[in-house]
Parts: sequence; structure tokens; C-alpha cells
Amino acid sequence: MNLNPKPAVITLADYLGDHVKTNAQEVTPALTVNASRTVEKVNQLFQALEYADVKVERNGRGSYLNSGWRPSAYNATVKNAAVRSMHITGEAADIFDPEGAIDDYLMANLMVLAGLGLHMEHPAATKGWCHIQTRAPRSGNRVFYP
Repeated sequence: MNLNPKPAVITLADYLGDHVKTNAQEVTPALTVNASRTVEKVNQLFQALEYADVKVERNGRGSYLNSGWRPSAYNATVKNAAVRSMHITGEAADIFDPEGAIDDYLMANLMVLAGLGLHMEHPAATKGWCHIQTRAPRSGNRVFYP
């Protein structure tokens, strides 16, 4: 039994995923800046969740993310994905959240999102994952419906 499990952390490579191999031309300096900021914010969120004793789990692929960066062509194939998804610009991440523990914690502690400069889709629209983004939605709401 590991009494001191490693805290959840993602890297830029985790966030960009295998799409880099087939869509390298889309990995622009602007995308890299956005993606790096998103990775930093996700890791800060993971630290806050660890402090609050909220479990962050890995999915069946061994990742904490269901979705990180999505090239525009790939995003077009994702069911219900927004045409102007923040995933395309490197400003959003879907964190694996099978039981809704992360969503529940954040809904009860919106100051954590505010403190990190994050916004999230309402949990009613994201069963099984927690969608966070670094850019405010058009509504400006901390929690919004897609």
C-alpha cells in the first residue's frame, strides 16, 4: 500500500496528446502558450483538489484527461463539440470525473475556480468529466452551459 501516492499532474505532452504527430502544423506559438497556461491551471486545480481530499482518477487510458487539445478537423468529429471549442485553441481541458466528485466540489466551492481564473461547464452537461477552460465564456459566468 502506498501511503503517499503521487499527486495528479499532467504535462504539456499529455495535454497535446497524439494529435501532435498528425497535426504538427497546428501547434503554433500561440497554441503552445495557451496550452502551457491550461496545463499550469489544471495542475494548480489538481493541487487544490488534493488539499481538499477530492480524488482525481485516471481513465482507462491511464490519463487524468478525457480531452486536451483538439485539432480543428478532429474537433469536428467529436459529438456535440462546439464549432469554436476552447479545446481547439488550447484553452480547455476535460478532466476525467466518473463519479462527479470534482464537479460537486467545484460547484460548492466556486471561489476555487475564481482564484485560479477558471470557468467550467455546468455538470449537467458533462457527465463523466469536468470541463474547465481558461478563457471566460461569452456569458462571463464562472459556470456556464455549453
